[in-house]
Amino acid sequence: MKKVAVAPESELARSIREASRSGEPLLVDTGDELYRLSVAPTERPERAETGMAARRKPSPEEAARSIEGIRRSAGGWKDVDAAFASPW
Repeated sequence: MKKVAVAPESELARSIREASRSGEPLLVDTGDELYRLSVAPTERPERAETGMAARRKPSPEEAARSIEGIRRSAGGWKDVDAAFASPW
């Protein structure tokens, strides 16, 4: 994996943080190509090595999206025949 440094207060850094919070992909236009990026925070290697990796609680919006997704999917497998033998 290649690490790319971005100035913390740049428009790109703010866009990445917002995309991470919202769960929406980020579209990056390089002028010759348009890229769709899915972003999520990851542990900084220097923190992971010392066992001090920062953990954060989900935001209220993230928790609400998770709860809504669980509610929408509830019962989604009710018609699946559990006795079906998979060919894999």
